[in-house]
Amino acid sequence: MVIRSICVLLVMLCVWISVQAQLDNIWIPPGLNFNTNPVSAFDLPASAGTGFGGGEAAAMVCDASGQLLFFTDGNNIRDRRNRPMQNGNDLIGNPAFPKPTESTFMGTVIVPDPGNSERYYVFSLAATTGGANGIAGQLYYSIVDMEANGGLGAVNTEHKGIYLANGFIEGITAVTGDRCNIWLLARSSADGSLRTFEITEAGINTDPVISPMVGTGSGFGNIKVSPNRKKLLLTDVNYRLADFDPVTGKAGNMRTILPEGFYMLGYSVPEFSPDNSKMYANDHYTSSLYQFDLNFNTGKDIYNSGVKIAGNAAEQFKLGPDGKIYFTGGSNILGRINEPNRPGAACGIQVDFMPGRNLSWGGPNVVPFFRKDTFYTAQPAYGPCFANVNPLTIYARDTSGWDYSWHNGRTGYALTTDTPGVYWLSYYTPPCNFHVDTFYVSFPNGVLPSVHVDTACREEANGGAYTFTYPADTVQYYYTWMDTAGKIVANSDTFRAAAAGTYLLRVQTAACDTIIPVAIPAVDYRVSFGTDSIVCQNTMLSLHNTSDKAFTSFNWTFGDGQHSTAREPRYSYPHAGVYRLSLAGTSTTCRDTFSQVVVADSQFVGAFRVSPAGICLGEATNFYPEADSSVVALQWHFGAATSLTTPKESRIQHAFDEAGTQVVQLRLLLRACPDTWYTDTVRVYDPPAIDLGQDTSLCFRDRPITLFNRKPYRNGDMYTWSTGSVGRSITAGQPGNYSLTIKNVNGCSHTEHVLIARDCYTDIPNAFSPNGDGKNDYFFPRQLLSRGVSQFKLQVFNRWGQLLFETVNENGRGWDGRYNGIEQPPAVYLYTIEVAFSEGYKEHYQGNLTLVR
Repeated sequence: MVIRSICVLLVMLCVWISVQAQLDNIWIPPGLNFNTNPVSAFDLPASAGTGFGGGEAAAMVCDASGQLLFFTDGNNIRDRRNRPMQNGNDLIGNPAFPKPTESTFMGTVIVPDPGNSERYYVFSLAATTGGANGIAGQLYYSIVDMEANGGLGAVNTEHKGIYLANGFIEGITAVTGDRCNIWLLARSSADGSLRTFEITEAGINTDPVISPMVGTGSGFGNIKVSPNRKKLLLTDVNYRLADFDPVTGKAGNMRTILPEGFYMLGYSVPEFSPDNSKMYANDHYTSSLYQFDLNFNTGKDIYNSGVKIAGNAAEQFKLGPDGKIYFTGGSNILGRINEPNRPGAACGIQVDFMPGRNLSWGGPNVVPFFRKDTFYTAQPAYGPCFANVNPLTIYARDTSGWDYSWHNGRTGYALTTDTPGVYWLSYYTPPCNFHVDTFYVSFPNGVLPSVHVDTACREEANGGAYTFTYPADTVQYYYTWMDTAGKIVANSDTFRAAAAGTYLLRVQTAACDTIIPVAIPAVDYRVSFGTDSIVCQNTMLSLHNTSDKAFTSFNWTFGDGQHSTAREPRYSYPHAGVYRLSLAGTSTTCRDTFSQVVVADSQFVGAFRVSPAGICLGEATNFYPEADSSVVALQWHFGAATSLTTPKESRIQHAFDEAGTQVVQLRLLLRACPDTWYTDTVRVYDPPAIDLGQDTSLCFRDRPITLFNRKPYRNGDMYTWSTGSVGRSITAGQPGNYSLTIKNVNGCSHTEHVLIARDCYTDIPNAFSPNGDGKNDYFFPRQLLSRGVSQFKLQVFNRWGQLLFETVNENGRGWDGRYNGIEQPPAVYLYTIEVAFSEGYKEHYQGNLTLVR
């Protein structure tokens, strides 16, 4: 099994190594060959054919040995002989716009296909100018197949000039990602955002990753990626530095480096040093070359770190394959920075390195370095003492990758094991390296033996334990058994006749010595049963034996001298009482007992006492129940429709709504025995009947009224009037509230009231408010129960005695607070009222009246 797995891994190794890295050892333009040492200049063979635009867009790619494969201006592709590549002309052009990339700074880039080492993507960006050409700012791609046309390459007819997206400013580039992918970088002309398209074995993801950035300020510029792929330089009319994540394709932490006054051309191309710590750029106003320190965090600090290196114009910079930076130092002058990682003048400037050559428009665009490698490693891994107690953890040789997968299906870069054997792990590390790590795991100091435990019965020494090892384990072990005090109880792999408890097992080998606790538990065999804790005497008791199956024989003791050996006997207690029911069980090695108290209730017959036994209608009587502990609750029944349930200790009261002999029943709800009933009666007497007639009234000088009970007199009735009289009638000569109380021979009493009112009455208010709200708008006496008025006069005076109002109309509305139509002020006024009644009686009223507004 292991051999087959290793063979599979070796096959994978061969497949991955077959894809080689790409180099850019030939620069077109300016015609530099980095395959020689020192770098040399060259001129292309004579061109065959026309249509190659050159200009601002240029890209080329070499094979693994550094030999030229093809180069392009984004619209036309030339093979290594400087001849038009098969199907390589007019990638995105048309008659109205024959050179769409000629004025597109960094308008083309060549990207290796991550899934095929013989295929390349050529991305072409049309210039943002060009009138009605219809493709300004649009991005296209074509695919070159280097296996076609005898190895000279050809553009795939199905993938030529394929539209990808639009709305971009000049300057595209590409960089290798960290997940076997390549990112194509472009900037939006609408909002300046960075848009990165991912290229994988599956093709191009047309949904870009978008990173908000600072606005471009112009339609041209360029993007430079640091050698470690972690930073970006974005230029237009300024330099901006951003962080870049090659895993996600996102950019952020944008910092503007140059302040106002430091001016550059949009076509200037800065460059990173090989160690990512420096930036080289120019000041277009002073034609000076500066070095900036990128180790600072803010753009201002980076700018302030600038050191002037040379005074020559150096607008185009490009890092070469030899680790040196090449730049254009003037017309047809090619300069070089020999030690770009060193600070200041130590960087080593050569201004006139190669006269007659220059980095026109920054030279060819970069080619993302892409290589798939496989690394196979194998190593022994030795575990510590006793692997199952101290397991071994093995780790991937590189923990910075992804897709960690162990042969047993586990994931993650670490695996913990206590089992010897061969383990292997596959994973990837950035940018696209496949790893297979193999570990030969062994535990030379043994695996701690396993312990088997035999339980002991409670309070008996019949338990034990013994050890065993794996069949392939050849380590010699020595065993010592001890109690917790350290006393030795056995010196072999087996320990017998042990009581339940905790023991210490010492395990020794030639190199290891450890002590482990071993617990010998008591057997948890238990006798148990389920039954009712309360039963009624002479009622069969159900017994459910729930003992462990280990018990084979039983002995029941019922607590009244009776026994049974049945597994689940049936039994009834003939007498009421409290009994302890016990069960003893026996197994082959253990015994156990269990008991429970059982109460046998008697068939209780309850009762109740009534006090008083006779009551008047409307009164309540008390019921006192008699109950013992077997009673759960009481249920009272007062007639057919009235019932009440109460606790057994409760005294209750009840009033009846009918006279006569009333039957009361009590139902006793017993906890175990059937319910019982008790019945008794209560005598309810009628109260005396009284009728004094309707309320009436008296006027002045009326005859007195005789009050008497209109109901028949009953023997033994006792009369008591509110006047103190005890006769059967009284004479009332004055208005008032009169009452009669009668008590009969059964002690029941009843009281009746009658009202004699005054029938000649004048009620006079003391204030009024004539404000028109409909309330108290007039002053006039209120006549209540008045009758027989034969003469009436009302007069109102002010405080000076002036008569303001007078009326003799007893049905009028009264004074409205005016005098001769004029409202009188709020004040106190005087009134007089003269009243005569038909009986000849007269009344005179005089008082104060308050007018309120």
